[in-house]
Formats: sequence, structure tokens, C-alpha cells
Amino acid sequence: MRCRLALQQGSHEQAATILADALIGEELARHPREAWMLLVLGARIPELTVDLTEFAAVLPSPTPVGAAYRTVYAAVRSGDSTIWTDAVRQWRALGEREEEARSLLGAAEAALVHGDRTEAGTALLDALTIATDLDAAALVDVAQKMASRARLSLGTQAKGASSGHQVSSTLGLTPRELEVLRLVAQGLSNRGIAEELFISANTAGVHVSRILTKLGAASRTEAAAAAHRHGLFPASVRGIV
Repeated sequence: MRCRLALQQGSHEQAATILADALIGEELARHPREAWMLLVLGARIPELTVDLTEFAAVLPSPTPVGAAYRTVYAAVRSGDSTIWTDAVRQWRALGEREEEARSLLGAAEAALVHGDRTEAGTALLDALTIATDLDAAALVDVAQKMASRARLSLGTQAKGASSGHQVSSTLGLTPRELEVLRLVAQGLSNRGIAEELFISANTAGVHVSRILTKLGAASRTEAAAAAHRHGLFPASVRGIV
């Protein structure tokens, strides 16, 4: 989470330092899903001095989600549009629409590098449509800026997103993330959230991390405060931690 916030703020050297510290030791290898997420971030940071190749070679990907992150990592490192397309397919099969949109943006960027404007336009439009459906304002912004730089017209098919998307009352959060944020605002830990929603504590932690990223919050307290400030939940929901 700290690494993502540093990247959002343009502090690549700070992000590289945070990530390098996280990759030290054997504990991370016991949590391959989270480790692959970090490797994907690391592959995007030129300032990172840690060699990710050896780490990635021995890191397992025992679940479909881990395998999808592994594909994304390979796509970031190679810039191969075919690998990006594989990542899109994997996320789509898993129903992870936000990650699908991110991979579509990667596919669009790779297509532009190789001069395939038609493929880039298709991927950008698909990404923009998904991002708009999810109210993911940050992804909408990335798609629009990429299209503008490439001078690609995405038309009006993405539900009006290309003409100026406005963040809705959900602040760009998916229905599941709103459920998690509601429980965060009630003061529940990741374990408590997991019990309420019948998911694992690790999955709950991933949802919380994504919520913090979307809200630009540095802590659970800030995220819960933002939820109340924007009226996402009834005033009776208290217990911010």
C-alpha cells in the first residue's frame, strides 16, 4: 500500500526503497499472491535495484489469481502484447474486472509501441467501458490520457466516459469494496471482515488495500472518515479505527 501511494505521488525512489525492504527475507514467499502483486509493482519501477528475476523464478503461483499476476509480471517485463492479452483473458475468467481493465491498458500501451493503433483503440475502449462501469475514476483518467496522447478517438460507446467521466457517489469502489469499507468503518479487523463476508483474511486485506488506493487514504481511519464524509453509509455506522 505504501509503495502504491508513493508511486501515485511520483516518488519512484521512495517506492523502490519500500519495495526493496518488503522483498527481504523469506516471509513474503509464504504469501505468493501478495508477493506477485509486489513484483508487478517492482517491474514498473526503473529505480529498483533489487533483481526480481531470481525471485520470480522460484516464487510459486498455486492459485488462478497468483497465476494471473504472474502473467501480468511477465507482460510488464517484456512489453509483449500477446502476454498482455493472456492476462486479460485470465482476469476475465476470474471475474476480476478492475484487473482486467488494468491489463487492457497494458495491452493498449504495448500495441501502441508496436504501431498497432487499431488493437490499441479496441483495448482502450474495452478498458474505458469497464472502468466506467466500476466508477474507477483513476483508470478512466489513465485510459483517456493514453487515448489523447495517441490521438485515438474512442467515440461514445463507453457510456459517455470519454466525454468527461464524473466520479459517482461510490467514489469508484465496487459493490464488494463498499461492503468491506462499511465493515472497516465499523472497526472490524481483516479477520473480522473475513468472517462477516465468508472470505479469507488475506482476501479481505487485498480489498482493504485497493480501497485505500482508490480513496488516496493512508490508513483505515482515513478511509472510514472519507466514507462518512461522502455519505456512503448511514450516520449510525460508527466505530472508526
